[in-house]
Amino acid sequence: MGWKENPSASVSISGGLIACADYPDLTKAMHDVDELLYKAKAAGKNQIWTEEKSDPYEKQTTVR
Repeated sequence: MGWKENPSASVSISGGLIACADYPDLTKAMHDVDELLYKAKAAGKNQIWTEEKSDPYEKQTTVR
């Protein structure tokens, strides 16, 4: 079933967000943003985690 057949379908997004300019090494940047993604997913749906976030149960940003 596609979007047109079910327009009330919902989408949730979780992710990590870093400032790449702060990283001279792309591998380290990718590792850190990947860690943030997994923390966001563990905290629930519609979570965007940033470098400043440390508590997995404290909501940072909710995407709606």
